[in-house]
Amino acid sequence: MGNNYKKMFMGLLIWTTAVSLWAVQPFQPVAQKPWKKSGAQIMRNVQVLPRSADEIPAQTVVDEDFANFTAGTESAPDEKNIGGPRDYDYHIDPGFMKLEGWTGTAIHQAGGACAITSYMEPNYNYEVIGFLSTPEMELYGECTVTFRAKRLASSPDKGHLWLALCDNMQGPVDEKTFELTAEWGNYTFTSSAATFNNRNIFQFTPKEAGILVDDIKVVRKRNRIPSPFVNPSKNISQTEFVASWSPTPTAESYLLNVYYKALPEGEKVEGTLTEGFDKVNVDADGNVNTAAPGYPDGWTIDLSAGKNKLTKAEGTYNSAPQALLFDAVGDSLLSPVMPAPFKKLSFWVKPSSMDDSYEEMSLIGVTILHKGGRWEHIANLPASWLEEEGGFYEFGGEDFGDDVVQVKFWMIQKGNVEFYIDDVSIEYTTLPVPYTFIENEELTDTFRVVKDLNPEYDYYYYVQAKEGKLLSEASAHMWVDKIVGIKPEALPASDLTQDGFTANWSPLFNAQTYTVNLYEYTETEKEDQEVTLLSEEFDLVTEGTVDNPMSPSGWSYMSSLWEEKLTKTDWNAAYLIWAKGMVGGKAGSEYSTPGIIFTPAMLLADGGDIIVDFSALTKKKDDEIAVVIMDNMLGNQGIMAYSFKAGEDGTVSGSARFESQYVEQHMTPGKYYYVAFMTSNGGEFFMDKVRVAQTRKAKGEKVYGLLELAKTDAKQLVFSGLTPGRKFAYDVQASCTRQYMPYVSEKSDPVIVSLPTSIECIKALESEPKVYAVGGKLVVEKITSRPVSVYNAQGQLVAVISNEGTIETALPSGLYLVHVGEQALKVFVK
Repeated sequence: MGNNYKKMFMGLLIWTTAVSLWAVQPFQPVAQKPWKKSGAQIMRNVQVLPRSADEIPAQTVVDEDFANFTAGTESAPDEKNIGGPRDYDYHIDPGFMKLEGWTGTAIHQAGGACAITSYMEPNYNYEVIGFLSTPEMELYGECTVTFRAKRLASSPDKGHLWLALCDNMQGPVDEKTFELTAEWGNYTFTSSAATFNNRNIFQFTPKEAGILVDDIKVVRKRNRIPSPFVNPSKNISQTEFVASWSPTPTAESYLLNVYYKALPEGEKVEGTLTEGFDKVNVDADGNVNTAAPGYPDGWTIDLSAGKNKLTKAEGTYNSAPQALLFDAVGDSLLSPVMPAPFKKLSFWVKPSSMDDSYEEMSLIGVTILHKGGRWEHIANLPASWLEEEGGFYEFGGEDFGDDVVQVKFWMIQKGNVEFYIDDVSIEYTTLPVPYTFIENEELTDTFRVVKDLNPEYDYYYYVQAKEGKLLSEASAHMWVDKIVGIKPEALPASDLTQDGFTANWSPLFNAQTYTVNLYEYTETEKEDQEVTLLSEEFDLVTEGTVDNPMSPSGWSYMSSLWEEKLTKTDWNAAYLIWAKGMVGGKAGSEYSTPGIIFTPAMLLADGGDIIVDFSALTKKKDDEIAVVIMDNMLGNQGIMAYSFKAGEDGTVSGSARFESQYVEQHMTPGKYYYVAFMTSNGGEFFMDKVRVAQTRKAKGEKVYGLLELAKTDAKQLVFSGLTPGRKFAYDVQASCTRQYMPYVSEKSDPVIVSLPTSIECIKALESEPKVYAVGGKLVVEKITSRPVSVYNAQGQLVAVISNEGTIETALPSGLYLVHVGEQALKVFVK
């Protein structure tokens, strides 16, 4: 018997996230790290129209002369550190600065100037370089920092000051390094890179400890305003959407631009350029013959930063006899300009070793040229991302956009590894180009309904904020997906047989994949009838044992059992394992989240009692299986739960009944929920059989029990192996991926399908009329007065024929039952 936790389990915590608190620390420049452009990095169309200088007054926002730094002298600063890390925020002691909010550490008075030094961290015995930061404030626009500085007499012969403009949450956004001398010097730094918030600072940091600064002044001219944040399009139909954006604080109006992309008129250009660098001339030592290098036409090769060599050793090239050698920062390869935009780029690359320095690892940079002349850096590639024996690395269309015509490879950082590069291949083709649909429409609202789209084209929109004559930069360009929020139209089934049918639907533009759910359809015949919503015995699982279970290849926290071909419906799991006839989970580690098995999402709040019957097996003594209703697979709370203790042999057989009063109290009709299974102490467990059922309160309710999930890129799907004479239903959901982002439509309305029983069960017509199908029409040759009724496979009456003579009725393709009194005939119309 399970313990009933319906009331107390509202606070069920399945897992928690540990949050680390961190103290404010100075920002420091860091080495380049591995990186590749992703869909989250949306390029902006920068268009700035600044006001004239006389319209925007310059405002002094920081003016600090350190007049209160009275102790110490320039040659012998006061020993007391008046900055952090005494408190969490590294505040400088009150009373020393004109403005509150200055932060820093290793800050000392120096007779009217500020000394920034260093100290030894007492616990770990390493040197901490000091820093000084202005108070957090709005700094967007053009900011000019002026200051005086020099190195301390105790510093090395040369000293340097690193001045960084920082978003105090994100890090440096602009920077400059100044070389200091033993004498006071005047320095200036101007930047327009501050982010649009009130968390910006200027940070002064010595690169070699021991500098003096004085007379820090920051003058700001607010000649930039924030860009609006555009929202995803709200699709009304495939030809209409709502463009919307968040208001910006000072905007008086907004300029909306909508454009679409279509292939330009004229001849389509396409081709592939492949280069293996096999004709580059080298001497006997592998050095490039600089007098007559024999570089391929249009390519620019520069290996002079290093040994200026090609590699000929076996295993260091893909195609004989040689490959390029990148062995020093600055070695580079520049492709020709292509006659049409890039479609695909690949190149063979091999690292000389997989053993590299983490802090100063070797990196290949990949930079691309857009048609307008803008270069964009899209990747830093380390050895660890490559194949040890060499292999092809590829970039596709979503890495480029639609206007890239040239690529540059270069070594941007050197650690222990060199790179061998060979066989660069560039596929290019004419791609769609932008055409204006709405241009600079000025609006005071933050939304606009856009109509009359051509669904065959891709549409985009962006917005600029306007304040007087000042325009913001353009917002991100938002793709109009024409998928999310749209309900596809599922069409009547066709090609019915005794055990199957073809599901049909109208395609959506932009859809790449259609997900089709097959259901067993039931209409309740009485009040409080119990109906099955899901039944799973995991009979597709044919490998693994309890003592040696299988698990997904690679590391994965959440896994789809359907994608692993373990279930016919959309089950999921955290830390999945499986054995023959069972699926289960285990803890990710001794102290991490437990393994959890999730049923597909179901409309569990639309009826009465929820019944969950199951069989399971646990691997830990005294373990318990919890049955939890959840509304989110990634959430941290359950809605209701039961717990069942395992027997001595680890087996659990339980039936949880979540009563209707608690369903009504804690769950929302029309919302999808999951039934989750896990153990109380995170041990390994296996689910054997699961059945989820529910009582329905009224007679005649339509209930859909999950049977099968399928995905296709077509607009039809065949289901077979079904039970003759039963009723089924299907719905369709469209999806696509663009710039690594998923877009998913609503589910269509379900289509109900009634499968016929065997042919022998349909009594043939014993007399007139004569009925047959030809050319998409049902033909009835009728010479009697008896009416003829025609039903489709869903049991719907589609025609009544009462006239005598030969009657032709056009019907959609499918199975029809023609009734004359008690007699019936099955006819296929094609």
